[in-house]
Amino acid sequence: MYKKTVIRQYFEQVLKANVQSVAGRVYGGRINQIEDDVFPYITLFSKNESIAEQFTTHTSRELDLNVGIVVSDNTIDNGDFYEVIENVMLEVDNAMGRILTERVSSITDDYFALFEDVVFQNSSTEHDNSSGNDIGMAMMSYKVSYDYALPVIPLTLEDFDWQGSIANIQITNEGVPLNV
Repeated sequence: MYKKTVIRQYFEQVLKANVQSVAGRVYGGRINQIEDDVFPYITLFSKNESIAEQFTTHTSRELDLNVGIVVSDNTIDNGDFYEVIENVMLEVDNAMGRILTERVSSITDDYFALFEDVVFQNSSTEHDNSSGNDIGMAMMSYKVSYDYALPVIPLTLEDFDWQGSIANIQITNEGVPLNV
């Protein structure tokens, strides 16, 4: 599985466990309509990924992780629609803020941590009441830094005469006698 997918699924599980107001309605990579119109719910998107630095064995990458929060109708007495959205945003922010670094990788044969850092970038909030129902959405953007091992397969040296190689080493430093 691609590491980007594993990272998104990890955050999906973290938010399912820690954001109580959505009661487990957290969907990773959703673009289809949800069958049950139960609000609020959270969708996770990880669309953009960039290479910050290239090495011979791995790349340091940055992933844009977007957390979308969708709510419907005013559910509080004072009519502050954004308060409903912002309460869920607070829960998401608290859950994401507790994550410092995941050091245990879920990917077999990957010698790097699942991710190195998670940093909040920005958020935006909007609503739409054109259909007669108030639908509101907040998008919280995070930058996830991680290393990705390149698929390097080391070559095996077959029929290499290591004993003959050691026997014929010539030390050429001044003051050191030649190996004869």
